[in-house]
This record gives sequence, structure tokens and C-alpha cells, in this order.
Amino acid sequence: MAVTDVADGKAGTFTFGPAMESTGAPSPDRAASASVQDGERRCPMALRTRVGQVAVLLAAAALGSVGPAPAADVGSVRVGPNIRVGDDSNPLRSDDVPALAADPADPNHIVEVNEDFLAGRCRFRVTFNGGRTWDGGELAAPADFPQTACSRFEGGDYAHVDGSVLFGSGQNVYTTFSWNRPGETDATLVAHSADGGRSFAKAVVAINGVPGADSSGNEGYTRPKVAVQPRTQGDRVVVASWLITLTGTSEPQQRRATVAVSDDGGGTWTAPVNASLPEQKARELSQPVIGPDGTIYVAWRTLDPAPAPNFLIVAKSTDRGATWSQVQAGPATGLRGSDPKLAIDLKSSALVLAYWNTPTGGDSDVFVRRSTDGDATWSAEVRVNDDTVGNGVVQRLPQVSVAPDGRVDVAWHDRRLSYKYPTTNTTAPISELTGARLEDYYYAYSTDGGKTFSPNHRLTDRSIDLDTGLDRRVTGGFYWAALAPLGSERLMVAWGDSRFGNTLTDTTDILTTTVEVRADASLPATELPRAGPIGQSVILSQLAYPGGTESIGVPTGSARATMAVAGTKVVIVNQDDAPAAIAGSVLARANNGPLLLSEAKGLSKDVKEEINRLHPAGAYVVGRVGTLTATVMDELAKAGVPGDKIVRIDADGPDLARQVAQAMDIRSDADKSARAPAFDGAVVVNPATDEAATATGLAAALRLPILFADQAGVPTATVDALGALGIQKTILVGGTSSVADAVMAKLPSPTRLSGTTAATMSEAVVKEARTRGRPTNIVYFAGADRPVEAAALGAAVARLGGVMALVPGNNAGVSAARNAVARLDLAPPADRVVVLDQSSPKANTAVIVLEIVVGLVGLGLLVAAARRRRDRATPATPAG
Repeated sequence: MAVTDVADGKAGTFTFGPAMESTGAPSPDRAASASVQDGERRCPMALRTRVGQVAVLLAAAALGSVGPAPAADVGSVRVGPNIRVGDDSNPLRSDDVPALAADPADPNHIVEVNEDFLAGRCRFRVTFNGGRTWDGGELAAPADFPQTACSRFEGGDYAHVDGSVLFGSGQNVYTTFSWNRPGETDATLVAHSADGGRSFAKAVVAINGVPGADSSGNEGYTRPKVAVQPRTQGDRVVVASWLITLTGTSEPQQRRATVAVSDDGGGTWTAPVNASLPEQKARELSQPVIGPDGTIYVAWRTLDPAPAPNFLIVAKSTDRGATWSQVQAGPATGLRGSDPKLAIDLKSSALVLAYWNTPTGGDSDVFVRRSTDGDATWSAEVRVNDDTVGNGVVQRLPQVSVAPDGRVDVAWHDRRLSYKYPTTNTTAPISELTGARLEDYYYAYSTDGGKTFSPNHRLTDRSIDLDTGLDRRVTGGFYWAALAPLGSERLMVAWGDSRFGNTLTDTTDILTTTVEVRADASLPATELPRAGPIGQSVILSQLAYPGGTESIGVPTGSARATMAVAGTKVVIVNQDDAPAAIAGSVLARANNGPLLLSEAKGLSKDVKEEINRLHPAGAYVVGRVGTLTATVMDELAKAGVPGDKIVRIDADGPDLARQVAQAMDIRSDADKSARAPAFDGAVVVNPATDEAATATGLAAALRLPILFADQAGVPTATVDALGALGIQKTILVGGTSSVADAVMAKLPSPTRLSGTTAATMSEAVVKEARTRGRPTNIVYFAGADRPVEAAALGAAVARLGGVMALVPGNNAGVSAARNAVARLDLAPPADRVVVLDQSSPKANTAVIVLEIVVGLVGLGLLVAAARRRRDRATPATPAG
């Protein structure tokens, strides 16, 4: 795929495959050809994009140079693109539970460890160029253990690895995993690499399993983690494992925090010692840490039956793990929490404890406590996530690290961007009612040891669907990000991500991103390919849905039972029908699908290929028969869409918008009779104006239907829709020249977002998006003169996460986009800008001519080269 990154006024085109793989190699099985098309005009093969499953955005900023921009402040956080680790083209992939460790002497040298659940292996990988390419292999157990290690899934949703790998002295690297001999419970194994992670020797047993095992496979020493103290006389290595012993069919269970120590780099081990007290039920051990004086620390939470209180416990040993003392660092509240994580500042010996708690009747948040006196006392907790307190949003599963300069980094799962599917569940926690199971990873850092934290910054550039991949089906949804400080200015983060999977494959990959903690003022900018309206709608579809069809589980009852929202449904509109595109953008996002454009006479080859890739569960054809003929319906069926799931909305104008909104209404008859609102509100626009498309990204993200008005009045169809859907609030997008004040007064509880141009209108919309908690890490731009393509972008942005704005003119351009970012006053600053560069047929013609010229020049060069080779191969003829 060709993507242009622009820096300092110079454009450079980079061509890459369907995924930003760490090796740069495309994955053929996921590549789908998306031809560039504008009307009937088809660009040559050289311009055909191969986007497949992968989001174009993932790689674009990484491959190009960066030019100056006025938007970002010096010293701000800058998050790089999300990059997949590995190049496995098997669509059934299942890497998860990553761990990272960076070489203290070389921040480009990083070791990664994870578990591949489908292949049944614990694997390691190493990079020496900061994550651009990786090599690796599989961790091996001792000879008397079954081979291959980790080839059987553990019971209780527990992985064999638990996110733990560390450098010791020199090129020594250590990691740990659990595995069992036949007839024994899980043992804790430690694997050692003496060559910086290029290879690992067979693991040694640090803690032996015990004879016998329960039928669930959930017994023994599970979820081990490792700590290392580099020493010239031999690295000190510590493992902490969670010992589970069943004393009945389920509860009560014995749960212990068990520790073993090696003073010779993992060669021999002390007898394991329980750091927890006999009466404690210890859960969720942290990674152990070792202070400069050799003191060992480990944390866990207690989980005793109510009404007994539960606590965050931090234990320490000053005699190489032989004896342990412990303190209560704070309460552990809520059924789901606290999963403490522990880190240490090796310069000051200060301890940092990160965890998540759920107060009674509230939502869960991420907190940090610190101890500066060696675990004797702990500070009051500091809330790390900066969204509104008590807003019902789940923040969970933090990870913490400390950089060489003492910077404290925290990353966590965050549901603040969850898409608000409707639900009939009235008894589930508010955190379940606020949205479906979409999560992102967020990040914050502290330069004062954890007393205060920076504004939160989103790490993911596409929200993660937890109902695709391993999260719910295998790993239970309780694993966390991996952090590796890369010196004092950067941090690498890794996590398991299902974006390249779908409802059939459940593919999960390890993705990474690199965070610049004190980035300069430059702002990466990416232009998506010039493809014409139809081709660009395909590109946006593949950007938003790189893995294909997806479903979401929506809570429906007090027992947290879920119903699966039907898989992806596509929305088809005419490439010149702006009102249908504007209203249809929200419908597309509501159905986990793209807005695809078409000619009136039928679907293009590229759209058919994209529909085949998506395997949608249904489709909506939006617009009068004159704009989309019956052939479109037939071709959808031939492309594999079930015929009874193809819905025609044969309308235009305000009635079209009304019918689209009604198609999104899934209230029960009882809800309708009770006049319960179908939505939290509606967005009202004048579809004849340039600024109307500005509303699509925000409306689609918030699941607010778009209804139509005009300068002089509110049409009857809109009035009917407002009443039938129980709409109680409206957002009017447009100035008084679009919809008069007298008209606005006829709308229920109206709020006007106003601007005199598409650019100033965008500023108002982006400000509203920020107020409503939408992410500003990526800013997407389209040209105001092409509202149909802008609407397709709005539907995609709503799935990806980010904000959308319009700039004047047909060709948005990087320069115009960067200037617009400066006016948007984004805080935290944007990480990058993505421009949908709408090109006219004339522009495409110019490109075609250029391609032909380049092709002819290339052909001439090939002919000349062939002649030179022939001349060299022909023996010289003697003179005379």
C-alpha cells in the first residue's frame, strides 16, 4: 500500500504490505486488493492498494520522517504507531500475555516473551533495532517434563507465562514459566539466556510441583514472576509463584505467595518459602523486586470471605527469602481488583505499588501508593486515571515500571471510549451499562515518585474488541500491558490485541508502541492514498476493520449474561449522495461496519472484494432506487450477504434520516410503550451545507442519530422521528445561516455547535468531542468539498477512536491539516495527523499519466540493462 508521509514540504512515498509487521513483511493471507477507482475511472495496477486486514495508520507514521508543526508543545508525550510483533501469516494466531525487557546498555536491544495458546508454546523474541525486526524461538522445559513446554492449556484461565522477563548482568536474561511433570502439579521453571535473548537454555526447576493434581488443572505453582539483581559474582534471581491447593470441590482453597531464590544466576535454588501467612488467602502476586541492599519485596491482595476486610499486602525479606515480614499497604475493595503491581527506584530505594480498586457502588479506578522507608509505611493513594470520578467507567489491570531517572510509568486497561450499545440490563453495575466491551490502553507518568501524574494519554490507535480474540475465551481478561523503559526519554509498551482477528479466527497478536516522554514539537502527518471516493471508502473500511467482521457482547441481565450483537453489517450509499452518507455513517458504526460507496448501477470490483473479506452478517442499502439500483441488492447477495439480511431504505431527505434512525432503534415494545428514549440524544444538521459532514465522526462515536433540518424549519419527518424515538436532547451542528435560531428553538433541549466555515465548525465539534471524552491522540482530516468521503471517514474514526475535522477545499493536504491542528487547541497534544486526500478525477488522470511515463522509463532501463548483460556475456571479437 502506498502511503505518503510529508516532512518539511517534501513528500516521500512508502509502499508496504497489509500489516505493519515487525519484519516489514506482508501477510499474504490477509491482503485484499482494493483498487483505486473514481466513477468508472480505474487507476493502473501500480496504484492498486493492498491494505487487507491491517490499518494503514499503524505503519505510516513509523516509516516517514517528521516535519515541524505548531500543534505540539515541546516536552509533551508522543505515542508512536501500534506495530505488530512477528510476521506469522497463519490467520489462527494466539499470542498474548507479553513481557518486555530492555538492555540497560542498549535501548534498541529488547527481549519479548509471551504465550502462543493455539500453537501451545511459550516463546521468546529479541530485537536489536528497537522493534523493527524480531527473531526468536520457544522456551524449553527440562528433559523429564513433557515436550513441548506450554503445549497444554492450563485450567482456571491461567497462562503458563505471566509477563515476566528481565536482564541481569551483561547479556544474561531470565524468564519464568509454569509446566508440570506427569502426575504432578505445576512447577515453576526459570530459563536463562547468556547471549542477550538470542537463545535460551533449557529451563531449570526453581520450585517443584507436588504429586497429584485436581481435574481442573488449576492447582500448583502458577503465574510465576521473576526479579533479578545483577552481580559480578553471579546474578541473584528471585521467583514468586502463586500456590493454589484445592481442599474441596471449589472453596475453600489455600492460596499462598511462594518465593525461591538463586544466588548463582538460576543454577541452584533455595527451598521455597511462603511469604504469606498461613491464614491468609493470597491472590494475584506482583512481580518481586530487589532493592539495592538485596532486600526482596513482593505484593499481593487478600481475598477472604465477607464480611472480613481485604488488604493490599507488601512483604519483604532481608535474609534472601528465608523469613518474611509484611504490612498492609491499603484496602483491597471490590470483587474485581486489585491485582497489585510493584516497582522500585534503584537510586532512592522508593517502592511504588499500582493497583485497581472498586469502591462499593462505584466504578473501578487505577491508583498508586509509594513507600520511601522500605515498606514500613505507605502513602495515601493517588488516582492515576484522570476521567471524571464516579462516571461509571472501568479502569483496571495497571502495570508499573520505574525508569533509570526515577520516572514512574503506569499503563492500564481503560473503557472510557466504550461504544454505548443499548442494553436492557437494569441491575448490572453501572460500569457494564455505560458501554460494550471495548477497551484501550492508557498511560501516565510521574516525575515526583508517584505523588502526581501527567495527563492521561491513549496508547492504542484502535479500540480493542474484547469479544474477539483470547481475552474472554481463553485468558479471562485479566492480563496487563508490559512496560520496558528505554532510558530516561522513552518507553516501550506491549499488549495482546485482537484487531487482526474476527468472529471466526479470534486471532490475537502482540502489539507494541514506543512512547516519547519528552517529545519535540514535530508532528507526524500521513496522507492516505489518493483513490477516489469508492476506493477510499474501501481503504477506510480496512483501516477500521482490519480483521473483518466482529461482534460485541452486550450485558442483558443481572448475572452478566450477554447477547452477541450481530456481526458486521455494511452500509452502501451512492458516491454522490451526501445526505445518505451523512445519516448512514452513524448506522454503519452502530452495526460494527463501514460505510461503502457505490455507483448507481452496481458495486465496483473493489467493494465486492471488501464485502467478501468482511463476511458481513447483513447490509443496508440507503437511498432511492434511482441512486442505487436493484442490481446493488443482487450483487450484495452474490458477494455472500444473506439475502434476508439486506435491508433497503428507499427514501431521501429528512425521511431518509428518519428511517435510518429507526433502523438503529432496538428498544423492546415495553420500552417504547414507556417512551424510554432510544438514544441519549440526536444530532441535527442541514445536509445541504458543507459543515454537515463535520458531525459524522462525533455522532457515530456517541451513537447519536443524525436528523435533518433546513434554514427555515424542522421537517415533519424529523419532528416525527424526535417524538417516536423519545429524543430529549439535540445537538445542532451549523451556524444560523444553516439553521436559523427560530428553527433551533423548535428542537428538544438544543445545543448549537456553530462556525462560519467548515474549519471553524470543526473547531466547535472537536471541542465538544473533547468535552465528551473522545480521544485526541489522532486527528483525521477530510476536505469539506467532498462530504460523502468525509462521512465515510467519520464512520471509520468512530470505530478507531480519535477526532475528525474538515478543512476547506477538495484536497485536504498535510499543510492545511497541520495548520488546523494548531487551531484546535488539543490537550494532550495529538500524536499524529491522518489526512484523507480526496483527489478529483483530473488528479487521478494526472497520476495515471505519471505512472505510464514512469513505466515507460522503467521499461527502457530494463532493456538497457539486458543489453549490457548480453554484451558482457558475448566474447569479444579480435581486431583485424
